[in-house]
Amino acid sequence: MSVSRPGISTDDHAAVSAAIQWAIERLREKYPESVKYDDLVSYCWSGHEENAARITFWTFWTKNKHNKISYNAATNTYRFRPQYPIASGADLVDYFRRQKTANALQVKDLKEGWPDAENDIDTMEKEHKILVERNKKDGKARLVWADDPTLYAPLDQEFRDMWLKIALPSPEDTIKELARIGHRSAGQVKDPKKTVAASNLKKARKSRGFKQTNTHMAHLFKDFSNKRAQAGK
Repeated sequence: MSVSRPGISTDDHAAVSAAIQWAIERLREKYPESVKYDDLVSYCWSGHEENAARITFWTFWTKNKHNKISYNAATNTYRFRPQYPIASGADLVDYFRRQKTANALQVKDLKEGWPDAENDIDTMEKEHKILVERNKKDGKARLVWADDPTLYAPLDQEFRDMWLKIALPSPEDTIKELARIGHRSAGQVKDPKKTVAASNLKKARKSRGFKQTNTHMAHLFKDFSNKRAQAGK
């Protein structure tokens, strides 16, 4: 990707900040290679090699640490740090091999360090190295999982033809057969009358009287209202 390099003056901090972004993009382009600091300066400011400009850039570069950049002090080089350390199909296979889970990876995240991911993913899918989920609208790869090409064995065309000739029962015949042997299909709706009757039965069972435990005080709770009526006559 070709980019235009910003002009720079030693006091123009905004231009230096912009140059830092160009440097990050340069590291992204060169990934997985590492780039020397002097090469970054030369790339951002071709023809502006003044020491003052280098010092200004260095000051901003060291103070504004970026989580997408890694630094190797032994070689004084910088390297882009994508979300996944993957820059090729071989890297993807190796990443899946070391992965402890079977989670999928989003293709848009892979493209951060692997710009040609989509084309390579199409090839790897045909080779049964990965499983791919695609968008319905444009058919582009959206998610990828690990696959194992050793699980795929060639099948003679004769057996393919035999398999395709096997007639499957229609949904209607399947429902009839399930009903015949006393099974209810998943799409069959329950009888609403039976459902209501069952719910009423449950309610009736719940409405039971309480059990009296303090029987020695039962005479205190007796209803004597009928005797009052008789006394008034």
